[in-house]
Amino acid sequence: MDDWQADGHRIDQEADNFAANLLMPLGDFRKQILNTVDFG
Repeated sequence: MDDWQADGHRIDQEADNFAANLLMPLGDFRKQILNTVDFG
């Protein structure tokens, strides 16, 4: 019975990772955080 719970947790982690990369790819994220912000 615990096997399906472990598989479900793994699938949830994979889905979260997929959605995060789809919404904000790592390269794009790095490019955005490395730019300086001028509030002046």
